[in-house]
Amino acid sequence: MHIKCTWGTCIEHIHTHMHAHSPHMHARLRTHNQNDVTGQVQSGSTRRLVFAFTGWKEPTMPEGCGRALVIPRDLTLLGSDLMVAPIPEVAVLRVPASHLVARAAASGSGAIAAGSQVEVQLLCRIGAAPWPTTGKTGIRTLSTADGTQYTEIGYDWATQHFYVDHSHCCSATPRALLQTAPLPVANLGSSLNMTVYVDGGLIESFLKGKVITPLVAPDPLAALPEARVTTVLETSGGVTCSVESWQLAY
Repeated sequence: MHIKCTWGTCIEHIHTHMHAHSPHMHARLRTHNQNDVTGQVQSGSTRRLVFAFTGWKEPTMPEGCGRALVIPRDLTLLGSDLMVAPIPEVAVLRVPASHLVARAAASGSGAIAAGSQVEVQLLCRIGAAPWPTTGKTGIRTLSTADGTQYTEIGYDWATQHFYVDHSHCCSATPRALLQTAPLPVANLGSSLNMTVYVDGGLIESFLKGKVITPLVAPDPLAALPEARVTTVLETSGGVTCSVESWQLAY
């Protein structure tokens, strides 16, 4: 799914693809700017979807940067909060033979996914209050085998933020870039369920209706895309996690 096309033809392809595969579904797409489109899909019940470009600008986009479009996203309202989630149809991209299920109680439990085109679901039981007040729970993806370069995605129990940490990506020179989204621990409920999609330098991370979409450029001299791995990060000591992962075929 390495799409290279003009804005107008991309929108036409999306509309045609949706109608071809779901002839009884009617879709309306609305352009907001050159990076975002929303779609209202009507098929008995109404779904509101958003389609967007990643923001990579040709011809300056890095080699192996991944898709030119993000995964379409479902938009819903929970009270006054806008909730964002990947469309469930993305499951068709999974390579069945690559499916892995593992239990990961702490960091350093080994690779949970291999390669630079993967889906990882981290499912952690929090239990009853009091919840952890220190440490972090998440994953490190696009990691080199020696663990020196990676992008970290997770939940910070001390600050109660969903975050992506770029400080160990993507070269020997640290980058002090931290993307965060406030997420009170009380909003997590009894579990922390995080889903991450990786496609080269495009990472799409979802947690409890929030999404962070980092764009990174891993150093190809440090490790080839197929040699990159994903591992679990769990330093809170208060949760037990299980992991499901798949390689993806775009």
